[in-house]
Amino acid sequence: MDADYAKQLNDFGEKVMVHIKIDTGMHRLGEDFRNMDVIKELFKFKNLDIRGIYSHLCVSDNLKDTDANFTNKQIKYFYKVKDLLNKQGHHNIKTHLQSSYGILNYPEINCDYVRPGIILYGIQNSVDIKTRIS
Repeated sequence: MDADYAKQLNDFGEKVMVHIKIDTGMHRLGEDFRNMDVIKELFKFKNLDIRGIYSHLCVSDNLKDTDANFTNKQIKYFYKVKDLLNKQGHHNIKTHLQSSYGILNYPEINCDYVRPGIILYGIQNSVDIKTRIS
């Protein structure tokens, strides 16, 4: 959820439990991590029961230096938001950052939840597989 969607949910008039998506560099969905003033304002919406924050480590499947550096920056930005929210008194916010490759390649991340996807099938994504099932 970003600020625009949060406003729509709040205006709906019913209490809704939500998690805020933090954009840490993928630039697809969520509220930019640098917009802390906006993120803090979301907690003032009377119809939003904000339960957590999350993001997506978009290149955690690749351990090349450039991708690993990018992922580590995303992790740093995410925890910067979490720490600032903690300082604002939001101590019970749940966090989730890891998808399948985040779980495999960054097991040291300490979050409340993980979001396994392809790993549930017991395989890792591979571009080397050439056989097609017909």
